[in-house]
Amino acid sequence: MIAQRVQIEGRNVALHPSVIQVIDAKLQHIKKQHRNPIKSIRIVLVGSRHHRTGAFEVHVVACVPGNTIVVNEKGQEVHPLVEQAFDTLNRRFLKERQRSSDRRQKAGDGGEPLPDETGGLPEAAHMGDVVI
Repeated sequence: MIAQRVQIEGRNVALHPSVIQVIDAKLQHIKKQHRNPIKSIRIVLVGSRHHRTGAFEVHVVACVPGNTIVVNEKGQEVHPLVEQAFDTLNRRFLKERQRSSDRRQKAGDGGEPLPDETGGLPEAAHMGDVVI
C-alpha cells in the first residue's frame, strides 16, 4: 500500500506534468519494493536560484510506522534531482527495514548473552583486570 496521503508542492517553481510523472513512477517503485506502508509523504520542490547550492531543492518527508524519514537534495536540474532524492529515500527505507528487523531479532532471543565454558563470565586480559 502506498501512502495514505501524498502531497506534492512547488515553491517558486511550476510543477510540470513530467516532474509529477517521475514522482509517481518513483512512488510506485518504492511501493513494489517495501512492505511497510507509508502513512504520508510530502514532496516539496523549491526554486532557490542560489548560485552556490544549485537552482533547485527537493525536500521529501515520509512518515512510516515508528519513524519519519527526511531527504533534502540540491542541484541544477529538477528531474535528476527528484530521482536522486527518491533513490536516497529508497536506501533509507532499506536501512530502516534492516534496523527494525535487527530490533525484532534482539527482542526475540531475549537479549541475554549465552553462557560460555567459563560459566558465563568473560575472561580478563590480565590477571589484575576486574570484569563486571
